[in-house]
Amino acid sequence: MVKAAQSNTHRAALLLACMLAAGVARSQPPVVGPEPVPAPTAPTAQPAGPRVFPNPVPPQPEPTAPDDDPLALPDVLNPTPPEIERLGPDFRNPDGVPARQAIDPPSTPRTTGAYDVRLAQAPKMLGDFFSNTNSYVKVGQQSGMAVHQSIGSGSFGAADNLRMIYYDAGTSNYAFQGGPGSTTPGSYFTPALSGSLPAVVTGLSGNGLTQTGNFMAVGSDTYIDVHDNATDTLASIVGTEIYNIYQTEHLIVPAANPGDLVGRVRMQDNNSALPQDRVYLDYNYFHNARFTENGFGINRLTPGIERTFCGGMASIECRIPVAATLNSETTFGEGFDTSNVEFGNLTIAPKVLLWVDDQRALAAGFGIALPTADDLEIFSTSGPTLTVSNDSVHVIPYLAYLCMPEYSDYFVHSFLTLDVDTGGNDVWANTTGAGLQEIGTVRDQTLFSASASLGKFVYRNFHPGAGLKAMAWTTELHYTATLDDADVVQAGAFQVGTPDADLSLLNATIGGHLFAGNSIFTAGYTLPVNSDQRVFDGEFRFFINRLY
Repeated sequence: MVKAAQSNTHRAALLLACMLAAGVARSQPPVVGPEPVPAPTAPTAQPAGPRVFPNPVPPQPEPTAPDDDPLALPDVLNPTPPEIERLGPDFRNPDGVPARQAIDPPSTPRTTGAYDVRLAQAPKMLGDFFSNTNSYVKVGQQSGMAVHQSIGSGSFGAADNLRMIYYDAGTSNYAFQGGPGSTTPGSYFTPALSGSLPAVVTGLSGNGLTQTGNFMAVGSDTYIDVHDNATDTLASIVGTEIYNIYQTEHLIVPAANPGDLVGRVRMQDNNSALPQDRVYLDYNYFHNARFTENGFGINRLTPGIERTFCGGMASIECRIPVAATLNSETTFGEGFDTSNVEFGNLTIAPKVLLWVDDQRALAAGFGIALPTADDLEIFSTSGPTLTVSNDSVHVIPYLAYLCMPEYSDYFVHSFLTLDVDTGGNDVWANTTGAGLQEIGTVRDQTLFSASASLGKFVYRNFHPGAGLKAMAWTTELHYTATLDDADVVQAGAFQVGTPDADLSLLNATIGGHLFAGNSIFTAGYTLPVNSDQRVFDGEFRFFINRLY
């Protein structure tokens, strides 16, 4: 019995020792690596199971800004910036707080697209020009033949007449119309200029009765005998020169370039230095365009498209104007059709950025105007009288500059352009009555233009959406000058071009812009500053640009 009790006592002591050893081992951290294990300390009894740390802190959600908070900052830890609306915020919000973070994400490298977002908010330059209407065409319709009938001493003066004659096929004689002293209207003409007859090619007047119009006499180098009437056997004038009498009319049209009936190409019209993806439609109304003596109104539409490439560093643009303007086909003596629909010259214009940052852009472009407009044709009762072919290709190199200063509501545009006629246009005229014959080539004058504009945003709404985003005004000055002399082609009663038709023109434009979503609506008016060389009395412009 005693041995059994001692054995049970030993077993209980051994079990207690094992339990104490297990508790000490559980309370010690694991040994990592070869470092020596420190001496154990007196263990503290604690319940078995997982450890519990004092004062546990629950995870807190990250603060987020409301979606409609205009002052929300982007997530700088996110390497991919949020998508930015093309016509999105810039400058300041209504509370005056800068909103540059919506334009320039701080953690992303500079790219052309980032500049595009900022500079694309500047509206396009309006422009000002129509065409150089200082050139004109003089055409003649033959009214008959005449000979010089001198009076008195035979000197050529105001009393001398050019008597109309006709050819009688039955007798093969030339005779006076109505006799040598006839006063029938149209039977004679009195030169209005003094001097020798060969030098007098203009200034003929009628006989003061019913003969009206402008006339000129052109020598034929053909000499004949003239009878009082066709049946006379003796001639009253022997060996005299035949003068062809033409009724003439002046057309004040841009004859050197028939495409100018719709308007000469101007690269600064609805354009800027920044390449953009856009489609647009331009409307222009030119008040009293100088195509006739008194001028008339011209309505023009110009659809176009611009597409970028090379990551937005370059673009190519195409535009084709169409206008209700002077008919390219005119019949002599029937007046002018001033509301005919005419297509102009197709223009293709690549453009490339030379230098750009988030406030400025400098670009170079090269416009090519192709001869897609109709030829200029003038008819008489006998058929085609004059034709100016639309053959020439115009090249239009230009430089463009755009500036939008930081933290400013102002923007600046400027353009420098040249317009060069590369080949000229052939001129055909019926000078002998035997049909059209080529009489020369006329080249359009080279034009230089310098344009500058200053504008300012007066309202900005940078909240997302498709509503009204901004409003701005702009003022512009446009100077245009010819760099060479005008070509003139003349043969008989026909003349194309005007000598000394130089141009030095200054126009002023004022306009406004409305931004709605990705669309820009522009309207403006242009007035000539130096009125003596104006090509119109005024011009209204309206543009729609849609960015995509």
